[in-house]
Amino acid sequence: MKHQKKRKKMTEKITNIVFMRHGEALSKHESGVSYDSERTLSPLGQKNAFTSAEKLKSLNFQPDSIISSPFVRAVQTAEIISDVFNKPEIQILSELAAPNSITTLIKILFKKENKGNSFIAIGHIPIMNLLTELIIPNRAFNFNPAGFAYMMINTKDFLENSAHHGKLIKFYNR
Repeated sequence: MKHQKKRKKMTEKITNIVFMRHGEALSKHESGVSYDSERTLSPLGQKNAFTSAEKLKSLNFQPDSIISSPFVRAVQTAEIISDVFNKPEIQILSELAAPNSITTLIKILFKKENKGNSFIAIGHIPIMNLLTELIIPNRAFNFNPAGFAYMMINTKDFLENSAHHGKLIKFYNR
């Protein structure tokens, strides 16, 4: 029996995950851009991203990396978050803007996350809602700008058997 417990522990990989929606963005007109992907954060969006980062920090969360959609507003949010957490690396993941499927995206995120055991993924709705609902089933999530869900999950177990779900630590929606 001791051997079984030890074996189970060896298969665990506990990961602290934060899924965050980018901060409030200006319209295309206000940003002076032609494409939605180029929209920038509003001053309120910058402030809310900072406030959310401070809230995460108060929960003793420390990201090893930040993974961002390539859209400007998400990258700007990632830069603000990175500043608050002493500059963890920001990685751009195009699938956070336009995934082929949510289950494929979650596998990419867990495989991409290889530096330590915690990361923040910054993207858009409905993608952030769907990712969170995949890990925390039987609950609907609707992220406000700069809102986040902080979760813990045994990623190895989850990827092998999606019946094992994560634990929600904090849903912060300002």
